[in-house]
Amino acid sequence: MQSTALKNPDVFLFEAFEALFLIKPFGHTYFIEDAGLSFFLAPQAERMTIWDRIRILYYQLRVQVISDLNYQAVIKPYQTRGGLFVPFLIEYQTGAKIALFVDDADYPSNKNLKAATWIKKRFPGIQTVILTLSRAPVVTDSDVLCLPWTMAF
Repeated sequence: MQSTALKNPDVFLFEAFEALFLIKPFGHTYFIEDAGLSFFLAPQAERMTIWDRIRILYYQLRVQVISDLNYQAVIKPYQTRGGLFVPFLIEYQTGAKIALFVDDADYPSNKNLKAATWIKKRFPGIQTVILTLSRAPVVTDSDVLCLPWTMAF
């Protein structure tokens, strides 16, 4: 019987890189564990994209969970079959949850506002935060906290 790794060498490489702490799976993608190496290898766009912001936040949140929280929280993406995407669902050992969305405008998009409202119904008591490009915090009519994305640091 042939192993899966021999049938698909890409799987073997991903597993090997993960075992060497070079990459870390996050949902349906992988991040390079070394933030410096990741930024060196990433193409630099003239303007940061939403995925650039998600990548930066991923590293910042990982550092906070490891050093500040001593692994007392789990960070993972959350996606439904219907297309709802939460880049960061933070679950603390205490049971508290935070859904962290990232937007590419000064005010949150209707899509993110609807997703934040839906996730509040799905997980009662969850705190929802949308990180935007604005310079000041805002609380929407639907009680969603919107913060400048730089406040995550």
